[in-house]
Amino acid sequence: MFGPSSPIDDLVTFDLYPLSTRLREDRDALALELLRTMFFALNWPGPASNAEELRRILNMGYEFNLWTIHGP
Repeated sequence: MFGPSSPIDDLVTFDLYPLSTRLREDRDALALELLRTMFFALNWPGPASNAEELRRILNMGYEFNLWTIHGP
């Protein structure tokens, strides 16, 4: 699936320096933040701005890795 593109948005960079405690205790929120940033960078505002869709995508990762799904 390809979304519309803009020549201005050919490159996106972002800095994220989570503390190890956040990686241990709040990894889902961190993963959702990364997904949101990536979808905005891909010019897919629909999934990027939809919390339920982001959670569904994160849960797909859990299912793929055969992990127990946590959270709502």
